[in-house]
Amino acid sequence: MFRTIIIACLTATALSVPMAAHGKLVDGDSQYTPPTAPLEIRNSQDFAAPFDTTWRALVSHLSETSFVIDNIDKASGLITLSFSVPEAGSALDCGQWSLWVKNLRGRRDYAYAGAAGFAQYEVVDAGKLYTYERTMTLSGKMNIFATTLDDTSTRVKVTVRYVPAISLTASTFELDMNYNRRPPQTLNDTSSFNTGQQGHFTRGMTTCRAKGTLEQSLLDSVAATLAP
Repeated sequence: MFRTIIIACLTATALSVPMAAHGKLVDGDSQYTPPTAPLEIRNSQDFAAPFDTTWRALVSHLSETSFVIDNIDKASGLITLSFSVPEAGSALDCGQWSLWVKNLRGRRDYAYAGAAGFAQYEVVDAGKLYTYERTMTLSGKMNIFATTLDDTSTRVKVTVRYVPAISLTASTFELDMNYNRRPPQTLNDTSSFNTGQQGHFTRGMTTCRAKGTLEQSLLDSVAATLAP
């Protein structure tokens, strides 16, 4: 009887000790590094060719791309396109994320680019461990404006409206009142910004800037088409 009482007292004492005295069972942290791509990018170029010649080069190049032409008006010199990019990171700098979590399984470290098309990682939120699957897609609009400088030269300016979208699916081993595992939850967020600007997402800290690759690629293609 005496031994039983001693064991019961020891067990009750152990349970009454705060969890902090044994260290956190689940812990983690994250760090975000903002984008470093410059806001100012070259998005216009003067070509040593008459307007009609430059316009034909523009139309010829666009006919070989996957862009959807929404509007084309030679009189005003304006072409409007819609686009989607398979890998947002090819056109955007959205910074870098680094995270770590730790539980009875040990420590795990994660790192991914903010513009990565797909990332899987773990996050600790309010003392609970979540597994996240994150995807980013990029679509948008592009305005191409050609103007006559003189009889032998034309200026082409490219302005892009970037619309990146993030989808987050969070899952946990937490059980509901019926002892069933809670279903994953999905959160969606979008941002939008123009050439020379930066965009912010309402959820989280991710910020995106254009690398200028879309603008430069189109200008380079027009130059190549005009080359003798």
